[in-house]
Amino acid sequence: MKSRVVFFDYLRAFVILLVVLHHAAQAYTTYVQYNFQNYVFSPWPVADPARSYAFDLFQRLQDMYFMSLLFLIAGLFTWPSLVRKGFTAFLRDRMMRLGIPFVLGITVLAPIGEYACYLAMGHQPGFIAFWKNVFFKNYWYSGPVWFLWVLLVFSGLTAVFWKIAPECLPNLSQRLERLARRPVLFSLVFFAGALVCYAVPFSLMPYADLRSWSYQAAPFWVQINRVPLYAFCYFGGVVAGVPGIRDNSLFQKDSPLVRQWALWTLTALALYVSSVIGPGSSLERVRVLTSGVFFSGGCVFSCLALISLFSKFMDNPSRIWDSFAANAYGIFLVHFPIIVWLQFALLQNELSPFVKFSVVASLGFALSWGTAAALRRVPGVKRIL
Repeated sequence: MKSRVVFFDYLRAFVILLVVLHHAAQAYTTYVQYNFQNYVFSPWPVADPARSYAFDLFQRLQDMYFMSLLFLIAGLFTWPSLVRKGFTAFLRDRMMRLGIPFVLGITVLAPIGEYACYLAMGHQPGFIAFWKNVFFKNYWYSGPVWFLWVLLVFSGLTAVFWKIAPECLPNLSQRLERLARRPVLFSLVFFAGALVCYAVPFSLMPYADLRSWSYQAAPFWVQINRVPLYAFCYFGGVVAGVPGIRDNSLFQKDSPLVRQWALWTLTALALYVSSVIGPGSSLERVRVLTSGVFFSGGCVFSCLALISLFSKFMDNPSRIWDSFAANAYGIFLVHFPIIVWLQFALLQNELSPFVKFSVVASLGFALSWGTAAALRRVPGVKRIL
């Protein structure tokens, strides 16, 4: 019996790579601008004059699904871990694996990255003064580690539910397994759930509205209008993962869901193209609601497509992918300041945005991988990373 599911290890690592690429491209989009009233509200710490709409399209595609997929994958591994460790040990492990990195992220890593924005906007140099300002006078920026505190809350809620109703989720899991034998119906139910959890909140609070980020609760940042979607994906993953990830029939190479990998891929691409073209309505509410529908569908079918593609084509061990997967969590934690300062270093260079992105993405990924690997050699750190 396999000691792990290879393709899920590799898929999780691949999504972390997408996160790194997403952030590497952020400085070169056409919409990133400095907020001179408050640097914390700048969409990204570095806004390079070298820009291309191609990066806007790339960001739109990634943004549709990659965080939801991370929550779904995390949910898949939750129930077996709860059953194996028990309530107390599970929560202690989650606090160590998620809580400690979150605290380090918001006190060390995020301020180091955000300091580049502080300097780029012409503030007087001085990291200590900036750091104090972050803690005591400003909306405390969390950076990408916001994902960890949300995941910690979801994990805690799952543990409590397991304690008070241990038979409920296994019963739901059996129904989900039966539904998955009819893959098209399964995808439509998944789509309907995403519509309710995202399209409706999005129509009430569009992404462009700053209120969609919980900056008033800093450092506990999160996109408020996406919380229901993230919860839906995470707890859907929990239900799907009840049988144990190695014994799960939903995502095996010959399962009905995986056999439809081409359908999921083409549908996801069609919904993405539709979202770029736009709904074509003059009514704002219609445009916003339609955008939410395209986003929800793109999220659902992209998740199904990537899981199916990795199950079918990426289930053979590879030394490079094994190393990447082992260091993926560490890469996620440390990449933010590395990427930002590489972008900052290239600000004054008159290179094309594509050259800058290539340098930042490749060098940033390599440095993040090397840093993560080095940290995992430190005694005690490997238990966390």
